[in-house]
Amino acid sequence: MTKEQKQRLFQVLAPCMLAVCIFLHFYKLGSIPDGFYHDESAIGYNAMSLLKTGSDEYGNLAPLFFRCFENYHEPVMVYSTAISEMFFGVSEFSVRLPGAIFSLIAAFFMYLLAYRYSSNRIAALITAMIFTILPWTFPLSRITMSGYIPMLAGIAGALYFMLRAFGERSIPCAVASSFLWSFAMYSHNCARPFTAAFMLAFVIAFNMLLIKRLKILIVFCSSFALFVLPMAIYFFRHPEALTSRFNQISAWQPGSSLTAKIEAVLSNYIGYFDPRFLFVYGDSNPRHHSMESGELYVFMLPLIVIGLYFIIRRFSNPHYRLIAIGLLLYPVAAMMTDTPFHATRSVNGSVFWMICALIGFISLYKRFRIAYMMPSRVFATGLLFTGAVEASFYMQDYFHDYKNYSDRFFYTPFIKTLKYSYSQLKPGEILYVDPSIFPHPVSLELKPSWYASFLFYGAIPPGEYIREGRIPEKYLIPFQGKFKGPGIYIRRNPVFAAEGDMLKRPPLPPFLKLLTSFQDSPPLILTDKNGREIIWRAGECPPSFLKPTGIIQNPEYLEVYRVENPSINAQ
Repeated sequence: MTKEQKQRLFQVLAPCMLAVCIFLHFYKLGSIPDGFYHDESAIGYNAMSLLKTGSDEYGNLAPLFFRCFENYHEPVMVYSTAISEMFFGVSEFSVRLPGAIFSLIAAFFMYLLAYRYSSNRIAALITAMIFTILPWTFPLSRITMSGYIPMLAGIAGALYFMLRAFGERSIPCAVASSFLWSFAMYSHNCARPFTAAFMLAFVIAFNMLLIKRLKILIVFCSSFALFVLPMAIYFFRHPEALTSRFNQISAWQPGSSLTAKIEAVLSNYIGYFDPRFLFVYGDSNPRHHSMESGELYVFMLPLIVIGLYFIIRRFSNPHYRLIAIGLLLYPVAAMMTDTPFHATRSVNGSVFWMICALIGFISLYKRFRIAYMMPSRVFATGLLFTGAVEASFYMQDYFHDYKNYSDRFFYTPFIKTLKYSYSQLKPGEILYVDPSIFPHPVSLELKPSWYASFLFYGAIPPGEYIREGRIPEKYLIPFQGKFKGPGIYIRRNPVFAAEGDMLKRPPLPPFLKLLTSFQDSPPLILTDKNGREIIWRAGECPPSFLKPTGIIQNPEYLEVYRVENPSINAQ
């Protein structure tokens, strides 16, 4: 193929692939996946609070980090969501929109990085396309639980500009790289330990090269220190923002021995190179993954194997050494946590596995053409066709079958109940929330996490919530047996104990009128490799590498009642 033909092919492929990416990331963004997880509601409400009061839900003015659920959200997604809500209003679509946009930005940086490694615009374009629809990255681009996707954009862009900075002795690229590394750290906490480890390994691996480019190194380090200085000051003043989440999810139990800690960390680390995680099952949590594939496509396996071979052979080359460092270090954050095979805490690895596959493709492409006299277009077309078929099956599953088992993880029946209830509330009426609604005990403030959904869907004025420190009773009352006025009452009925026995409920007063009900997500049955059945309830994370095989036939319903001028105060 001549240079002109390649140019024309690129000009045709680029807009077509961009259109496909835009369609896949924006199609029914507000409703697929169905439901709305607590983190999404919390980010959406804090963004709304920023727009209306300039503060977070705790009244902190323009905070750098957002306290929520006794944890802290990074600023990138909250401020991005505030911009989205400013233009499109407060909705599920507005909250999820930044993730989809950042996915396209990440794909652009991946294109630049892939072109740096391949010197082939078409191969780089295809790499970027695959990257943005990976089973590892695609589901995270359509939800807003945290800043995973902007973190990927930061890492891919930082690597590209780092290669240019030290390869071309470019000061602007050094500043751009340091900015994007810090941007990744402001996007998600997983980027912080990874960036620290990567920087240390980078200095060790490239010491002689860096000495020859001392000016670039000084610019890179000084600008990076400047960009992360606000974060360092914040953590010095609020150390709990740095440690609270890790204390909740650390890989070891309090008081465990050093040997037990090392064993837990090593076991987790090795697991992230397990082919079952990468190519077969993936993460077992449907909030992170569709459970119908590995985190990477199977057609990439031979390319990755070949890519690893050439990375090892060419380890003396700084470009290849950089990818080797990334592959070795990508689980550094995930391995310290209590859940193995965790897609979100290890998603930074997708950047390095993609470049590894690209190296394998380019190397194999050339060898097939030379050694076997196979026309390169035949080889490339066959491989891409295989990948397109696999990706098509994945998308079919995501946009259709995925809904059947993801709704319990995004609390879809609860969200439907909540949205309907607020649509039926009249001005001045109260929403009464029965404790049976929740799958576990909650406080009168509906904490630790459920309150965020009521704040978001009820559009509770942030100023009033900040003043009272809880949802005012004129908007919502956790039901404790008394109705104080007309409104909407929601409850679960029937209610089953853990053993499957139906619990008796007191009779309802005559002034309650049933409006509608929504069937809750029934528990599923999992079957392990020994044939034993495991009950999987809504919201729980199933064991790794197991899939649902049945449903518990004890339907529960979330009922919505209208409270019509109660004549008595006790039930």
